[in-house]
Amino acid sequence: MDRWLKGGHFNKKPVTEESLSTQSVEGRINDENGSQVVHHCNSNANGFINPIKKRKYNESYLEMGFSETNDCQPQCVICLKVLPNSSMYPGKLRRHFEKTHPDYEGKKTDYFKRKRTELLAVQNKIKTHVQTDNENALRASYMVSYRISQKGEVHTIAKTLIIPCLIDIATCMLDEKSAKQLSTIPLSNNNVARRIADLATNVEKTLASIIKYSKFALQMDESTDVAGLAILLVFVRYENMHFFEGKNVMDDAIKIINFIKSWPLKSRLFKILCDDMGSLHSTLLFHTEVRWLSRGKALTRLMELRTEVLSFLMDHNVTLGEIMNDVTRLCQFSYLADIYSKMNELSLSLQGRTMTIFDASHKVSAFKRKIDYWVECTTKGKFECFPIMQGFLEENDEQASTNIVNEIIEHLKQLKNSFE
Repeated sequence: MDRWLKGGHFNKKPVTEESLSTQSVEGRINDENGSQVVHHCNSNANGFINPIKKRKYNESYLEMGFSETNDCQPQCVICLKVLPNSSMYPGKLRRHFEKTHPDYEGKKTDYFKRKRTELLAVQNKIKTHVQTDNENALRASYMVSYRISQKGEVHTIAKTLIIPCLIDIATCMLDEKSAKQLSTIPLSNNNVARRIADLATNVEKTLASIIKYSKFALQMDESTDVAGLAILLVFVRYENMHFFEGKNVMDDAIKIINFIKSWPLKSRLFKILCDDMGSLHSTLLFHTEVRWLSRGKALTRLMELRTEVLSFLMDHNVTLGEIMNDVTRLCQFSYLADIYSKMNELSLSLQGRTMTIFDASHKVSAFKRKIDYWVECTTKGKFECFPIMQGFLEENDEQASTNIVNEIIEHLKQLKNSFE
């Protein structure tokens, strides 16, 4: 019995509930040759734990021309052959080195270190190149799917028409390598369908995040699809202005208006001043967030009475008077008055019982084309499309600065993107 106990035949214990919670047990021991071995213990079907030996790489193996892969396998830095982990043994590695590469006998360790560095550099380059190509191919797949969804084409057109055309163009204009690279873009029917679904989800989340913190209006209509089934069409209209409000332009305009309108005495004095100067209007207009048309009207009235407002403020509030005497700020006021007036016209044209979702879509598409035209005119320094701003510049014999022009162009582009 003692002999059996010393032999370890009864040391194997069946797996209990506690041992089942741990799937594997690792331990490290040194074998008789000094090579470190990692033991992975897994339970078998009979419930006993069987150790699985997995040898560990030693830096001394580099003297025989072997490095370690990510899978803990020895790889020859000369012929790049990968051996199994069971060959992670000095005798087997030396046998491969002496039999396959006898010419490299006597090479110093520094030589094999350089070979290992070169091998790792090539592997990293290939990995980076593959990842970059995959990312670019995936991005191209999304962009093509977006174009297909915009035009309402069938999903199979990507595989049957677009990819063959791209390959033909690349073959004629570039080379065979570029054409072969284009063929790797995933544009099958299922891929395009998934890409469009992802884009639709992203648009829905973006729209929900924007209208969650802003005022919006809904317009709904009923239509039918190609199968004759009823579908609900929903058109969301909201403001997404990112430009001059961030520079406190609207805040300055509201401060000026409130300074004059908030006190009855100042309002009466301003009315008397306007009457004496023969102005078309004698009062300013309040701006309130509830009345979404008031923003354009308030700014338009402020620009129409800018001379009267400047004269009044210079006697009562010099700080606000300096704002009304700033050409750059007045250019911003005039531009905002024009663009808000145009937005008000679009908003009013989308109202009414007879307005359908298709009519509204056509009006929005036409407005987006107008924005492109405004950008083109602004780039050339022509502001006829903005009558209030044009009148202000001509009246004061001023030219819009480069910063103002760039800000207007950027704002118009952001405005167009908000309609996408």
